[in-house]
Amino acid sequence: MKTLTPFSKQRRSTLAATALMAILPQAKSQASAYPNKPIKFYVPYSAGTATDVIARIFTQRLGEVLGQNFIVENKTGAGGTVTFMTSAC
Repeated sequence: MKTLTPFSKQRRSTLAATALMAILPQAKSQASAYPNKPIKFYVPYSAGTATDVIARIFTQRLGEVLGQNFIVENKTGAGGTVTFMTSAC
């Protein structure tokens, strides 16, 4: 019978496999739960403008591909700074 030293290749492989088996179930459960609410898509221009229409078409197609709901929110003011500060926080 072969004894395992602290740094043997077999021992490292066994420890790595054990750690991986402990992590995988958690990763799978987290991946299926995210995102669990609609995603907000901010547009820095008024509703009805060309940018708003393109954003709505884009998010509709993206929602179909990802299977996720999107909310398009228009926030105007300060040349788009209000929108960017909203999405950054």
